[in-house]
Amino acid sequence: MRTYNDGAELNRYLWAQFSIICTADEHRVYKAHHGRLKADNAPEQDRMLRKMFGDWDDPWIASQLSDGFDVFTSLVLARICRDCPELFYVNRCESCGRIVATPKACNCGWCGHEWFARREEQNQIADATFQRIKSEKREQGADGDA
Repeated sequence: MRTYNDGAELNRYLWAQFSIICTADEHRVYKAHHGRLKADNAPEQDRMLRKMFGDWDDPWIASQLSDGFDVFTSLVLARICRDCPELFYVNRCESCGRIVATPKACNCGWCGHEWFARREEQNQIADATFQRIKSEKREQGADGDA
């Protein structure tokens, strides 16, 4: 069984569930980072992966990742919490407090606790959060900021 690390789980949760609220530049760094990981396992495909994911040796991208991907993600999380905290919802187990897999999850993969009796409430919380994100994106698009 994996060891729980709140920071690592928060980073995973951000990119897996809420990357929609990340900026285009943050996505660019994220994609390049993952392209580099793929290239590490398939160096013969380096050139093709750079075209698909972005050049991880680009000076700006390299500077964003100079302290590592976890530090970069922590900075993204800090920006989100500062600029738009209402758009980021972390679903935690009501028993152990650990981050669960998704915003709509009603069971904990860490301690096994379940709260299916509150599924409707959980879905409403998650749906409301994603509705705010969609509204914010529409407003940005209307303002020409997207």
